[in-house]
Amino acid sequence: MKFKKVFYVLALILLALLVFTAVMRPPLYWWYLVLEAMAAAFMVVTYFSLVRPVSAILLGMDLLKGQDFSSRLAKVGQLDTEKLVELFNNMMMQIKNERVYRQEQYHFMELMINASPSGIIVLDLEGRVALVNPSAVKMLDADSANELLRTNLADRKSQPAATLATLSPGDRSTVRMADSRVYRCACQTFIDSGVMRRFYLIESLADEMMKAEKQAYEKVIRVIAHEVNNTSAGISSLLEAIGGIFATEAGDADNEMSDAVESCRERIEGLNSFISSYANLVRIPPLHLDAMDINSFVRHNLPFLESICSGAGITLTTRLHTEPIAVSLDRVLMEQVLVNVVKNAKESIGSDGSIEIATAPGKLIVTDNGAGISPEAESHIFSPFYSTKPSGQGLGLMVTAEVLRRHGFRFSLATDRATGLTSFTIKF
Repeated sequence: MKFKKVFYVLALILLALLVFTAVMRPPLYWWYLVLEAMAAAFMVVTYFSLVRPVSAILLGMDLLKGQDFSSRLAKVGQLDTEKLVELFNNMMMQIKNERVYRQEQYHFMELMINASPSGIIVLDLEGRVALVNPSAVKMLDADSANELLRTNLADRKSQPAATLATLSPGDRSTVRMADSRVYRCACQTFIDSGVMRRFYLIESLADEMMKAEKQAYEKVIRVIAHEVNNTSAGISSLLEAIGGIFATEAGDADNEMSDAVESCRERIEGLNSFISSYANLVRIPPLHLDAMDINSFVRHNLPFLESICSGAGITLTTRLHTEPIAVSLDRVLMEQVLVNVVKNAKESIGSDGSIEIATAPGKLIVTDNGAGISPEAESHIFSPFYSTKPSGQGLGLMVTAEVLRRHGFRFSLATDRATGLTSFTIKF
């Protein structure tokens, strides 16, 4: 506002001359008064026609520089300048409305991105994570968004992050996790302020796949169990009756036939037991959740778990967190989960090994030094009826996975290639 200050200085000088002329009354006094009056009139005209318009223009520039789109310029009393002021005020209103609209759009998009079941990751110009939604945080096995922000995906140890880091714009890839989760990853780009930005989408396919698989095998198991049990019940009764007839006879041939009939009856009972084990899979009871300390839960089950391992020369140790860890869980079903996990670890070791049960805030980890799991088996280990054991039925981990999913817990089973240790991790 230097221009305005110079004008005010000139006005003060003119006022001083008027006072001096009025007091000193020099020769040609009236001529001085006329000239000074004309100068004053010129300055007044100049103020309204030049100083106020220029001041308004300078003020408008300051408002734009400060991005103050809420303020407006006042009228200056000059016709041509009034048009400029009106145009400026209309422009400021349009900018403000556009800015509010964009802020509302951004807020709406932020809410929608955070609520999206698909993982969304946006990179900055340097290839680091600039934005990540809660679904992506969960899919990348991170504890919070801050853990991922300003980091490179290639530096993350999770399998989805490693896959995303290798994708180019337009590429897609499917990732099958060790806990039966299946993700479809895609890389795309968008233009932001004239600059191309890269972002990733992660879609979970496991829920739909597992739901369809579960409905299919439950239906098949129910039908098979129904037909086999009905048929075997009649056959078992008939064999029992025939065995009783042969048992009353004294001949060697009759004894041989009685033994054969008894063997068939026992085989029928074995078949019933085999079918029942599959039928029980679809009869997992509803959850009855209770709040408890996970450390106390482990201590309560420790004697039974030690009895499982003691016969094979396997040492079972615990490393429990010093503070209580409150978790809501179904005690009966989670006891079955813990037993299944420890039994699998024992069978993987065979004999003369060690198993450790550790707790940490939000985690329960069972680690063993057994044979481990191959990379090929890790992605199928929780699939229905899949087993790496020659005589395995694939039921133990299948039931374990179903119980953990019902609790809403995340879990994984993997072997660390560097240490050779296999860990079953449950995240609450």
